Amino acid sequence: MWARRSVSALGIAALFGTLAASGALAEDEGDAMGGASGREPFEVCEPAAIPFDPDTIQLTGLWSADDDGIFESVAVSEETAGPALPSAPLRPEGWPTVTSGRGDLRLSLPPGFGVGDASGAIFANRIPGDDGRWVQLMAEGPRAQDFPPPGPDEPLDDWVERRWLGSEEPLELPTTRTLLLPAGEALEWRGTIRADPVRTLLLYAIRTPAGVAFVAIDGPPEEMELLAADIDLILHLLEVE
Repeated sequence: MWARRSVSALGIAALFGTLAASGALAEDEGDAMGGASGREPFEVCEPAAIPFDPDTIQLTGLWSADDDGIFESVAVSEETAGPALPSAPLRPEGWPTVTSGRGDLRLSLPPGFGVGDASGAIFANRIPGDDGRWVQLMAEGPRAQDFPPPGPDEPLDDWVERRWLGSEEPLELPTTRTLLLPAGEALEWRGTIRADPVRTLLLYAIRTPAGVAFVAIDGPPEEMELLAADIDLILHLLEVE
């Protein structure tokens, strides 16, 4: 007879302790653990304190019992939940929202940004002022059709480079880091691109329940530095359907 339960690690320890105390698990009682039943005797250990986090770990126990009710085996599998994602911040007043033509991405932009096209991906740029400085942005949801999603074993940094860089070369080795965004866990790729003028390039691959979304932002290094807080808020306000 097989029975299936969901139990905690401490629950398993308690189960062993209860059985040991009741005499169901006895080291030297022949018929209980060997002898006529043909089982090999085994040693019963005292229950141990097993550290676990009930918010992230679930232990599933699978056990059997024979006609005498003798506990025979426990099979345990561990399932670990992903990292907790932050809540989306409030959208500041004056930040308009634009939805991609495919309906799979919503982007909020700070004042001073204009949208050039949103029929598929969203293309936007900071409208240059008297100083002529600019920043451009492209964001695409997981239903993009012009570039395949990353393969099951493809690192995201390889994927964003293959997707965006083409013949462009970073001046130095790029840096990467993992971000937790409300839309999902993201990889940030940061590099300085050899161009005229030299520019800072930020690439993001965001894993969401619907698939991988992609964001590219670039501009002169000094302008990108000035807009760092706005860029961070753009990413935290991004929504994927």
